[in-house]
Amino acid sequence: MLRDPAWRGVVATRSGRLVGAALATDDGAETGFARVEVLYVLPGERRAGIGRRLLADVVAWATARGREGLDVVTAPGDRASKAFLEAAGLKARLIVMHRPLP
Repeated sequence: MLRDPAWRGVVATRSGRLVGAALATDDGAETGFARVEVLYVLPGERRAGIGRRLLADVVAWATARGREGLDVVTAPGDRASKAFLEAAGLKARLIVMHRPLP
């Protein structure tokens, strides 16, 4: 997957240890968007700009590929992730409602 040009993987390290990662895919002409599948920074490493740099790398990659937008999925109750993404310029464009069935 990481050798496929339709995917972008990037990691962040500090003092030789892995502290964050991002993985994104380009769906090609289907929607014209790239989509972030993984964006994670270890809890003790957050609020240091690592997530912003990972996201900036993915944005640059998607822009270079001519994508019209970037989608990132987050849970509605994850206020910290939502605030991070909004601060990075993303806006909610779809809310999926769910009801568990017996």
